[in-house]
Amino acid sequence: MQEQPENTTQQVGFTNEELLAAVNIATDRIIRPRMRSYDLGQWADDVAGEVMLSAWKSREKFDPQRGRLQSWINQIAKYRLADRVDIESRKHGHLILDGDDSMSPDEILERLAATAADQVVDDFAVAVAEQLATTSWLQPVVAAAASVMDTASFIVGFLTYVRFDSHAADAAEKFGVSAQRIRDCKRSFELHCQVIHRAQQKRAELVGQVHLSDLLDCLPEEGSAGAWTRQVSAAIQTWPGRLSEVTVDHVVAETGWKANTARQYLPITRTLLQVALGVLEAKTTEGE
Repeated sequence: MQEQPENTTQQVGFTNEELLAAVNIATDRIIRPRMRSYDLGQWADDVAGEVMLSAWKSREKFDPQRGRLQSWINQIAKYRLADRVDIESRKHGHLILDGDDSMSPDEILERLAATAADQVVDDFAVAVAEQLATTSWLQPVVAAAASVMDTASFIVGFLTYVRFDSHAADAAEKFGVSAQRIRDCKRSFELHCQVIHRAQQKRAELVGQVHLSDLLDCLPEEGSAGAWTRQVSAAIQTWPGRLSEVTVDHVVAETGWKANTARQYLPITRTLLQVALGVLEAKTTEGE
């Protein structure tokens, strides 16, 4: 059985945020422009997901002493891009760009980079504009999630969305873990993104110090997935001590849940409240 490492950032030379940022840069500067030049722009996000998946699976091979993370990711991007071009070429019986049929996709990509600089720059500007128009609100949410989530949970949850369209079975096969593990990571990613997005909205209207009511406003709404966090929070409010000291027995007494349910939900809710606090307190830090 393949196990995910508990703290992968100590085993590799990059963090979640650094990996995500490097893949985003490679997507904007390499993948989107060149895929658009092949009239394969619709595959850009898929290729970006494949790059992140390849980087994650090969993470132990990255040595920060031998080169920069961005250079390593850019090289992976070129390989995955060439793979996609080759796949589409085989499907359609020809390469998208005119050229020597004897050239490999990798060779054609290099030729493109050397001879079509103006077109690449134009495509890059258009691609960036399109991406910002559709995902400007999501980018800071995902970046924040990457900074606070467990590395394995973030990577698996994020890629289950962008690479596997939320299909747990497909993601499980690629990652070599159980479908339940995929669903758990996906659920964690969803909850973190919900709370972070709501906290960022709350932060824009926040005046003065952060209060408990502000934190509760950041939790998922009633009737939505994760609304149980509000029930846990209601139990936390009646606890006379510190948040970190709330007991499972207290949550059971306040909610009527079984001990196993309370034991599962309490640490998750506690973490999400701390995440919300971090986002809200950033407002105060920015204003100092």
